[in-house]
This record gives sequence, structure tokens and C-alpha cells, in this order.
Amino acid sequence: MTVTRTQSGKTPRKTEHPGFVETPAPRRRVTRKSGLASLRTDDSDAQDSSTGQEDEPTRALRSTRKSSHRNLRSSSGEPEETANGYANGHVKTNGHALPNGHPKDEGAVEGVPVARELIPGKIIDGWKVGSSPKIDYSGHFEFGGSYGVTALMIGFPTLMYYMWIGATYYDGKPPMPSEGQSFGNFVKEMGYLAYTGAYPSLKAWTMYWTFFLVQAAFYCLMPGVWTKGKPLAHENGKRLDYYCSAVWSWWATIIIACVLHVTGLFPLYTIIDEFGPIMSVAIISGFVVSIIAYISTIWRGKQHRMTGSLMYDFFMGAELNPRMFGILDFKMFFEVRIPWYILFLTTLGTAARQYDRYGYVSGEIGLLLLAHFLYANACSKAEELIVPTWDMYYEKWGFMLIFWNLAGVPLTYCHCTLWLANHDPATYPLNKWVVAAWYVAYLFVYWVWDTCNGQKNRFRANEHGGRVFRNAFPVLPYQYIENPKTITSEDGDTILADGWYGKARKIHYTCDFFFAMTWGAVTGFNSPFPWFYPVFFTGMIIHRAIRDIQRCRRKYGKAWEQYEREVPYLFIPMGLNIIIAGAGLAGCTTAIALQSSGHNVTLYERRDALYDNTSTHSGIQIQPNGVAILKRLGMIDATGETIALVNYNRRGGTRWGARQKLKDAFVGEARRRGVPVHIGVGVVGVRESKESVTVELSDGSTQTADLLVGADGTWSRIRKGMFPDFQPNVLDAVICQVQVPGDVINEEPHKGFMNRAKGAISAWPSPGRSALTSVSPHTGLFELQAIDSTWTLESDAEPEKRLGWCDDVQRIRDRWSDHPLAFRALLDKAERYYKWRLVEVAKIPAWSSAKVEGRYGRTLLVGDAAHGISPQAGQGSSLGMEDAVVLAELLSPQYLGLGRQEDIKRAVTMFQAIRRPRCEVMRILTNAIGKGWVAEHPKMIQAIRKTYGVLAASECYQDVRPDHKAPFHTPPFQKWLDVYDEREVVRAAWKKEMARSGRGEKGEARL
Repeated sequence: MTVTRTQSGKTPRKTEHPGFVETPAPRRRVTRKSGLASLRTDDSDAQDSSTGQEDEPTRALRSTRKSSHRNLRSSSGEPEETANGYANGHVKTNGHALPNGHPKDEGAVEGVPVARELIPGKIIDGWKVGSSPKIDYSGHFEFGGSYGVTALMIGFPTLMYYMWIGATYYDGKPPMPSEGQSFGNFVKEMGYLAYTGAYPSLKAWTMYWTFFLVQAAFYCLMPGVWTKGKPLAHENGKRLDYYCSAVWSWWATIIIACVLHVTGLFPLYTIIDEFGPIMSVAIISGFVVSIIAYISTIWRGKQHRMTGSLMYDFFMGAELNPRMFGILDFKMFFEVRIPWYILFLTTLGTAARQYDRYGYVSGEIGLLLLAHFLYANACSKAEELIVPTWDMYYEKWGFMLIFWNLAGVPLTYCHCTLWLANHDPATYPLNKWVVAAWYVAYLFVYWVWDTCNGQKNRFRANEHGGRVFRNAFPVLPYQYIENPKTITSEDGDTILADGWYGKARKIHYTCDFFFAMTWGAVTGFNSPFPWFYPVFFTGMIIHRAIRDIQRCRRKYGKAWEQYEREVPYLFIPMGLNIIIAGAGLAGCTTAIALQSSGHNVTLYERRDALYDNTSTHSGIQIQPNGVAILKRLGMIDATGETIALVNYNRRGGTRWGARQKLKDAFVGEARRRGVPVHIGVGVVGVRESKESVTVELSDGSTQTADLLVGADGTWSRIRKGMFPDFQPNVLDAVICQVQVPGDVINEEPHKGFMNRAKGAISAWPSPGRSALTSVSPHTGLFELQAIDSTWTLESDAEPEKRLGWCDDVQRIRDRWSDHPLAFRALLDKAERYYKWRLVEVAKIPAWSSAKVEGRYGRTLLVGDAAHGISPQAGQGSSLGMEDAVVLAELLSPQYLGLGRQEDIKRAVTMFQAIRRPRCEVMRILTNAIGKGWVAEHPKMIQAIRKTYGVLAASECYQDVRPDHKAPFHTPPFQKWLDVYDEREVVRAAWKKEMARSGRGEKGEARL
């Protein structure tokens, strides 16, 4: 699993369809070759994405079924079950658009599909490979089986009449038996009102079916584009052609409706006047069409996935792909044109009625008209995206789809319109300024909804080199992200984790929820019926979100877990505003981890450059525990050119990199992930309140945030502001660093001096003095670090007391003159050396400002600012990375709650409790190792050599319990050191904290 960034590349000569393989449509002659579809053999919904590639070139649009195909992309290859509601993406069938994730076949050659073996006996979409596709082998029944669907077929039409009667005869109130009226008489009264007010008149039949037939003609005759459906596993990968002409049909419908109204041939408010009869016609039509479809399927032998239960099969449908004339696909036709066009025309008719009666159109009706127009328009302008959806790919054409589209959607979702139509605008509950503000909010949310789906759809198209832009109104900015961040699963499937989908995983559902609430809220709370759709849809999207998450976890595995960590918010981003001081490795890692947890992070570095000419630009180690964190954060690829794997011959996974290039890579990655990084601007003052922390910056400005993180190193200014009297411990020993050209190791007498791979580290412990040698894989320089316990600054003459670059190389040659010839010859190549002293940060009073007078726990220290240790164990950077992910985990939605003062204070307190003991062990260990380098005792020298000896990972960790009290070079200790899972660590600490505070059950529920 890797995190990559897509590359645009060159536009291919041929348009490809993401994951689809070309097959001829029914009863249509084709001369091109068809390929075997690449099929997934998994039976889970999440694995139903197709693979392969389209090889047909794009041609001009035609207005007839003889037109050549123009291949347009779906936003994803994965089907998703739908229900009538707002679409995620320019349209998914009356419901949600495609989920964020799409399978990709590695190594596919353009025009040559990649086939996957169909395993006999494997169940794919209810079909058992090798068996008849007419039988459903899944054993799964939805909606409570036969009894449940029977209740739905009786109950929902009854509910439709009940709601209509309440809206029409009871002033929007639920009909109830009057005082003294028996239930039987009440039912008779309801029947009488339905019969007299909603009788299916000839006029209603004519209106409804004229509209139906005109739309069917538009489907076949209007200009459009061709696209291909998903491979059908039971037909050996066959893919059907779909004609998408909804854009022209939509605008033709609007123009014709307006002309009919203006000319008086058909006033649009007739729809409102005849609503009851039209509803009855739609209900009857739903049953009649369902019966005809079922009988026709059985008669023609086209049934598919039948369970043997008559009522259940009738409800779910018998035929998978019902078609007429080879072009009119009934499922496709029913999805958009019938339900959403009728809904829009109903609202347009209400506006016409208001204008005819009052001389104006109210703001409330205008808002609903805008909402219904935008949705129906979105469905039309991206009709081709319906093709790979769950309804089209999996659901059969039965009562559920037929009745829902013919009657359910257009005649129940419109109760907000009915309530407004039945009441004087003067009695509407909303203030005009509230309505005006709602317009602005609705347009903004629509922009988010449209662009977030546009980003995903265009990403999918561009991913396969066949991006197609349709300039259908409205074309909004931010529809496309250049070079977006993605997460790739082990199977090569990709997840978009950028743009809107980098802020919340189901942000389109948030928009859908807002839309639904608007439809109800515009009518106030005088009637429950306008709230039918918002309540129904809210429950539906929550259910859909849960199902989507389950499928995606099965499909993407660890990649989806990483996506959930990087984008922890499901519906609404609710992150803290966090300022980080210090753009070193710990600061950048903390920024990336917190940004991935959904927080708004800003990074400040007081130095004008990340490094300067006084630095040695030497290498730096990242130990296995740090490397594992970089992998979890998706940073290994981003720093791959600047971090090289070192052959330690010791517990694999350690990385060794050039310090300056590593800093550049981390800062660059933080910026690529949207973290603002300000170089040359430092924090010079801090003021805290209970609600926030305000920092004064060196450029004279101030910034306010929820939390300040001090990651500004050993000589931290943030720490000094908290504890002015504390100073780091400056150790006595002097370290001299020498750099010479790397090719000297191939010269005599150096041959054999480095007997391991380039970049490896060699330890040279000896009594009193020790050294580390390595060849930098980046600079090519041979580096030698010499530690001398007897050479202190106090023992030097005045000229040598200064630190930094020194030219008196002869002094260091003299001090190491008793070492082997090869070692001394290397020193002879040096022209200067860098002298420095070891520093550690030990036992500061606290890591946060929670107990500092005048402070409120809004400042926290991480990395060397909190626990700087000397570098002998090579753990400084890795411990800082551990700090980053632990803090991000504690500040994740799972533990942070609402981000109140007490939540933040608890998080920073737990952070210190979790991290301080481990860092203290490492400080003690590092000091012991430092003494070991210069120890006089032979056993200590042997221990050091053994530490850098051969200890394979399998030997270290197999059946070994981690133990921080074990000797440093033993497998139990190395496992404790190398295997660090911040999630388990935080989970255990959280349970302990909840038990201590007496909130155990509540805490478990949060987990």
C-alpha cells in the first residue's frame, strides 16, 4: 500500500473506459472485436468494480442510434446501491454517486483487457460461477423477505394516499378519526376522499402517459453520447451499450413546457390542480408496468437471479437488462426522466399558480424551484455516470425500481411543494431575509456538492488517460485537481484523498443532508408531510454510509484504514486550528499527522533557511519504529529519493539520509498536503486563555489557534517561555566529524575497510575513544564521527574552545595516531573537521503549559524540545515521529470529542503520560551507550559490537514478548523499541483514563 500522486501524462490517441471491456450491445451489428471482460471473483459488493480498458476511439456525436460511440467516464468502477435522493456526483441514479475508490489493473496494455479467472463455485453478484444465472445463489433476502416486500407493496401506496389526503383536506395535518368516529368509519372516509379527489381520470391518464411517451421518444431521438456498461460476469464479461441523451431531453422538456404554458395549450399549474388523479395514475401504472415486466420476462425466459419466492421476485424484479429497439434501456430511462422531471415540473407549476393568483412568485417557491432544477439538471448533464451504478449494474427491473420511479419519488418528495401550493404566501413561516440567506447557502453547498463529485469523476477519467469535459451548465470552478493525492491498495485500487475528499470521506452526503433539510425547513413545522423526504433520506444516507464503509474496508483493506486515518471525518470536517513552531523532522511529521487527522495546521520556522553553511550536512538515522510511522503516514514515497535504506545487518528497516535533503523532503511533503509553512518567521511571544492561544510572530503579526505545539528543538524558545530557568544538559565529551571523498575507500590502504554495502554504518569502539564510519548515499562523502571522552573543551587551549568548523586537522590526527593504518590514512585525507558537544533535555517539569501559572494547557512540547537525547542510539528523530502520531491519535475525533477546553487538556495530559516513560527509558539507554563507546571494559565493547551484529528481524521478533527492561541488544528490547503502534498505545491509555475517571462504559462506547 502506497500513497502516490497521479501523473497526467500525455493524452492517448484512444479514449478508454475505466475498467470496462468492449462487447456488442444486443441486436446490434458490430465489426470490431470484443474482448473477454476482466472480472472480479469476489462476491462482496466492494469487489464488484470492473477492470480492463476500452479501446474504441471517440467520434462525433450523432442524434440517432446509429451514431458512433463516444466513451465517457464514470467516476468509479464500483457499483453502489442507490435510492431516490441526491446524487453523489453528477449523478448517480436517484441516490448516491459512486464511492471513492476504483480498481486498477497494473500492467494493462491499452486496448488489451486484463482477464481474471472465474473460479467455479464462486458467487458473484448472486450468480454461482458454472451454474445457471437464472437462480440466485446468494441466499440473501432484503426488506424482510416475502412478508416484508408484500407489506411494502401494500403500505407505501397507502401512505401516499394518506399523506395526500392530509395535505389536501386536513391543512397539512395528519388525518385522525374525529371524536366519536370509529376506525372503520374513518377508513371509509379516507377511501371516499381518495375516490372523489384522486380518481384516475382520462385527463390524468392522458397527461401522465403523454409525458411518458414523449420522454421515451426523446431518449431515442435526441442527440447524446454512448457509453458502455459494466462487464456482466454471468455473460462472460459482456458489456451493454447505453445511449445518454438526457441533456437535450431536459432542455427540450423545459422549453416545450414553457411554450405550452405561455400559449395556454397546457397551463403548468394543471399539474397541481390534477395532482390527486395523476398520483392515482402513477400508482396504478407502477403496478401494471411491474406485472407486465414480470410476466414478459418469464414468457421470454429472461429471468435472472430468481429466488423461487413469487412475491419477493416480483418486488425485486425478474429481468436484469430490459430493453426495447436495442437502444431504449428501461432502467436507464426510468432513473432520471420520469421521477425528477415530474418533480421539477410540479414545482414549476406551483410557481405558475402563484404568479397567476398573486402576481408574484414567493421566495420559498423560488428556492424549491432552484433546488429541483439544480438536481434534475445535474442528473441530466451527467447521465452517463448512472451506467456503472448499483441500480443499473445489479438491481433487476421489478416493482421496487418501477414503482419508485413512476410514483414514489415524484409524488412523495414533492410534499414541500404541495404545502406551499395549498397556502397563502403571506402565511409562510420564514422571514424574507432568512429565505434570502438560504439562497446563498444553498448555492454554496451546491457548489461544494457539484465540485466534490466533479473532482472524483474527473480524477477517474484522467487516471486512465481519457478525461472528457462536457460543458453542460453549470460549469463550476474547482472541478478538477491537478496531480491529486491518492492512496493505492495492495491490489492496485486507488482512493482519492485530496480536494473535498481530503477533508471528509462522505462530504457529498453532508451536502445531500443540507438539501433535504432545506426542502422541509422552507415550509416550517406546521405539517409533517414536507418532512417525509428529509427524514427518509437522512436515515437512508446513514444506512448507505455504513454499507459503503463496510464494502470499502473489505475491498481496499489497509488502504481504506489509512484513508480513514488521513481523513478521519465522515461528514463534516471539525478540526482544531493548530500552530507548530519548528519545521524540523518532528515539526513536519507532527504537522502532517495532525493535518491527516482533519486539523488546520500552520507551521512556522524562525530560521531563514532549513540549514546553513555552518552545518556539516551529515547523515541522519531513522530507525525501524520511525520508518514504520513514515509508512503509515504515506511519506516513504515522498521522501524516497532522500532517504536511503541502510544495510545495518541488523533488524531491517533502518533508513539513513542526508540531513538537509531530508528536511527539504519533509517540508515539501507538508506543503503538498496543504500545510502552510512559513520560513523565516518565528514565535516570539505566547498568550493563553481558556479558549485559545495567541502567538506573536517575528514579522510583527499575531495568530490565534486552539493549540500551540513547540517542535523547535533542543534549544526550544517555546519551552523557555514556559520554564525560563530550565537549561539543557551540555555533556562533556567532544565529537569531531570528518568528511572526505567517498571514493577513497577503494584506494590502498582502505580496501576492505568498508566491507559492507555503500551507506552501511561501521562501529569502531575502543577504550577511551570510539568512532562511527559510513558513506553517505546522497553526497558520496565518507563520514567519520569520533567520540573522545578525554577531550573536553575545558582541557583545550583557548583557540580550540570554539565549536564548529576547525582547520587544525593535525590535532585530531595526533589524538587518533594509535588507530589502524587505514583509519589514520582516512584522517590524512581530511582538510578540516567539525567539533561539537552532546546535549540532552532531561526531566523538564512538564511537557505542556497546563500547570504553568497564567497558562491553560494550550501549549505542548514534542520532539527534542520535550525530550532531546544524545544521538548514540539514533532514536532522536524516530521518537519525535512517535510523538507526532500519538498526538494526532489523541486529537482524532474518536478521542477529542467536541474539542472543548477539557477535551484538549485531557489530550495533552494523556500525551505526556503516554510518551514520557518511553522517552526516559531511551534517555537512560542512550547515556549508557555513550559511556559504552568509550568504555575501558572489554565486555562493554563486545556488547556494542554485538548490537551492530547480525540480528535478523525474524530472529528478533518471532514469538518474542517486548520488554523495555531487557538488555539493549536482545530481541525483547528491540521488539519493544521497533514495534510501536500508537493506536494500541492510545487505546490502552484511554481505557485506563476512563476507568480512573469512572467513565468506563462511556469511554468504551467512544472507542
